[in-house]
Amino acid sequence: MSYRGSLVDTVFKDVVIGNAPQVFEIAGGGIRCVGGNKVEIWIENSEIDISYSLYKDNVPTEIVKVGTGSIISFGLFEDVGEYTIWAENT
Repeated sequence: MSYRGSLVDTVFKDVVIGNAPQVFEIAGGGIRCVGGNKVEIWIENSEIDISYSLYKDNVPTEIVKVGTGSIISFGLFEDVGEYTIWAENT
């Protein structure tokens, strides 16, 4: 006996959908003069066990912080750009 076609394995996985992380204000940044001080970027609060990733001009910077329940600083910066922070459940 012969069969034509393809063999397909179906695998079912449990998917858990949690609550979206809270939205917090990004602070810092601003106008910086050439040769002037760097500017700090932080979020004004955070959730425990949520990962916060810093992006510059929609490109990940590889700076990732885990929420502590309080303010999180991403450091001092001198490069011009649009900085955003993405939060995701860990």
